Amino acid sequence: FTPSARTDGSHTFTATATDAAGNVSDTSGSFVITIDTHTEMTITGLQDDAGTVTGLVADGGLTDDSNPVLIGTAEPGSIVYISSTGVYGEHYSFTATVGDDGKWTLPQGYAKGNYGTFSYSAYSVDTAGNHSEAVTFSVDFVAPNQDDITPPDAPVITGAIETYDDGTNIGVANDATIDDNTPRLYGDAEAGSIVTVYDGAVVIGSVAADSKGAWTYDVSRALADGKHTFTITATDAAGNTSIHSGNFVLDVETADTTPPDAPVITEVYDDQGLTQGPVANGGKTDDSLLKISGTAEHDSIVVISHVIESTGTTYIDGSVVADASGHWVFDMTGPFQPTFGNRIITATATDAAGNTSVASDSYVVNFVDTNYDGTTPPGVSGIESFNQADMPDIITNSFTTESGLVVKSLGGKIDLEEWPNSGADGHDLRDETGGYNYLDTVKSAGVNITLPGSADSVTFVGAIDVSDSSSVQAYDWAGHLITVSVTDIGRNSNGGLFKYLITPAEDQHIASFTVVGSPFIDTIQWTSADTAHAAQQSALLTSPDAVDYHDIMTLAQVDDSNKSTAAVDITDHVQNTLHLTLNDILSEAHPNLFVQDGKQQLAVTGDQGDVVELKVDDLAHNTWQDSGAVTAGGVQYEVYQHAGSDVELLVQHGLELHQVS
Repeated sequence: FTPSARTDGSHTFTATATDAAGNVSDTSGSFVITIDTHTEMTITGLQDDAGTVTGLVADGGLTDDSNPVLIGTAEPGSIVYISSTGVYGEHYSFTATVGDDGKWTLPQGYAKGNYGTFSYSAYSVDTAGNHSEAVTFSVDFVAPNQDDITPPDAPVITGAIETYDDGTNIGVANDATIDDNTPRLYGDAEAGSIVTVYDGAVVIGSVAADSKGAWTYDVSRALADGKHTFTITATDAAGNTSIHSGNFVLDVETADTTPPDAPVITEVYDDQGLTQGPVANGGKTDDSLLKISGTAEHDSIVVISHVIESTGTTYIDGSVVADASGHWVFDMTGPFQPTFGNRIITATATDAAGNTSVASDSYVVNFVDTNYDGTTPPGVSGIESFNQADMPDIITNSFTTESGLVVKSLGGKIDLEEWPNSGADGHDLRDETGGYNYLDTVKSAGVNITLPGSADSVTFVGAIDVSDSSSVQAYDWAGHLITVSVTDIGRNSNGGLFKYLITPAEDQHIASFTVVGSPFIDTIQWTSADTAHAAQQSALLTSPDAVDYHDIMTLAQVDDSNKSTAAVDITDHVQNTLHLTLNDILSEAHPNLFVQDGKQQLAVTGDQGDVVELKVDDLAHNTWQDSGAVTAGGVQYEVYQHAGSDVELLVQHGLELHQVS
């Protein structure tokens, strides 16, 4: 009996017998036949246990494992025949026995650096001798971690850290406003990935996430004020880059750290005493509550202070707010300390951000006693005997003599009388000028006599008790009572009348004096060293054409006591003209003494109205050019620069400069 074709597998055959009568026997015992005409095998994949990506690599995949294991399945007990081709075309053959579980493995070894494709072809032969169909498999061997082709998840910017000026930190969230232009950003990304930080479309830096994926980034380049939109990407070790994170916005508004320009003191105003008005830089004032004005950054707080030059003590006078145009006016409310001398006034400006400027240029005022800020009268010498031909016999309260004396009664009338030829004791009563007139003060409480200037000593004829300090009192030009000594110096030159000498204390000068208790006054004579100096100075005239009471002198005629290093002082309370040539200036000049500009410099100081004449070759060309003002040693100068050489002449403000040919 030949059955029809049977499929592979186990087949159990039995048989029965049927006789002619149709009787069927019992079933025979089983006869089992297993048919095996086919076998199969597979290559499941390549097991990768190295790098960041591990597991079973599929056909055509990537591996960075230099010792992977090829894995497959086949009929248990089969022999698997494998051939491989390396990256350089080299061929290898292997066999593997299939285990009872139907699996087989084949360890491989790839040389590091021999990156490329490894291909495999395999088939199996089962115990029945059946051959499976051949299967193929390939894998690309790559550098470490280059088998990762999956980009990281999008990273996250969690927040930012703002650092204050005092060093303290505070965390801020998205859309915060900060005044720190180098904040710290932080967040999460794939562990070990490189986080790239963007400000808008511009990469500003990168940082590595740690093993837990945390990262922080300190912005290194200062951000401009305004809104900044930050994003990040994460790139893993295989070079796969994530998409951008969500936006993280910070509005940077940094504090203003630029100090204002130094303010300028434009005017100091005196509204006290006899002399009022603007006080020049370097000038005098008797006002201890000055009005100070100037300019500064608009809306800034201007703080005014002064230093007493003699002690170095600084006082803060107060503050004022500059208006929208930058102007400010400050009225002192605390008076100067009662120490006379220079006050060096400065101002600083502080803006709304708290930035404070450097101090202004100094404005120096000489604080003096009441009314001492006026123009000091010149020293004068003269004599008055009340004998001028046109002086009538008068009875009055006051009058002015031709010599300039102002005579006033302290109460009652004063009279001009004439002496007899001789007194009762036979002494000659004529005065030193030979006249007989005198001032009769019997009917007055005393007399005040004001000189036409200031004197170093005064003599007069009278009859007083010198032991009585109230009989003669003297005053300076500001009206202040000064200390004097009164000496009886005997009879006058004609031997008939007694004469008295009034001498002030050192550095004091007499501008007026009163006499009480004398029935008469005659022959008043006043003397000043200044007039003696003026007489000497007139001998220095270099031109007979000197006019306007200006004595003209050359530099050589200025006494050495009035010269110092690169400085000439012609102060003498007499109006002078100093004639200078370029060679004169070069002979006395020194570099950088007043202005640090490398030029030779000479400074000239003197009395208000003194004239400095500069000799030039051609008046048509401006040989000496005004290059501005400068303050040195508390004195304001105008600076004149020579056009043809590195020479500068500094002329004190108040002096005039003339260029002459």
